[in-house]
Amino acid sequence: MRQGLPTGAVYSVFEDTDSMVWLGTNGEGACQYSGLYLRCLTSLHGLNNNRVWDIARM
Repeated sequence: MRQGLPTGAVYSVFEDTDSMVWLGTNGEGACQYSGLYLRCLTSLHGLNNNRVWDIARM
């Protein structure tokens, strides 16, 4: 079940050093979940593609 996600297809999950969970999705960009809110970043926010296969710390 999607539970608020704009898509049911999640390719990757990553937890950053601030305990934010990032989800790479099929067509909805990278979604950030804090435990309180969910927001998605897409090509409108600067991503070159809305299909995010993997997320890694740089």
